[in-house]
Amino acid sequence: HTPDVDYVRSLGADRVIDTDRQPLDGQTGVFDVVIDAVGREVPEALFAALRRGGRLITLQEPPSEELADEYGVTALFFIVTAVQNGLARIADMIDAETLKVGVAATFLLAEGRTAYESGALRRSCPGKTVLVVRG
Repeated sequence: HTPDVDYVRSLGADRVIDTDRQPLDGQTGVFDVVIDAVGREVPEALFAALRRGGRLITLQEPPSEELADEYGVTALFFIVTAVQNGLARIADMIDAETLKVGVAATFLLAEGRTAYESGALRRSCPGKTVLVVRG
């Protein structure tokens, strides 16, 4: 297994497909939820991999509503918006260690462009990129 697969399993996934090693083709109707955090175009195979009534969540671009209807799934485009009290609750959970956040890389704020570009690189461990702001 790759570190990414092990990490996703540690989050509670019963079954994980590492698309670098195993094609999605032939995985039809087996998943309740598919999260596409990488692709710019959502392949039809992701819709097909879901059981009817399943959910596809994309982070890069809105998914095709036509394909969602064809496969009988709900397709959602997830956009993060910051809400101050929600961020404060998350910070409290991190401080209390009830929420664990994987950090893949840290950069100084002045290195923001490099941090952004690092998102396209294959990392040795999964997690968030953090910009460090020093006052």
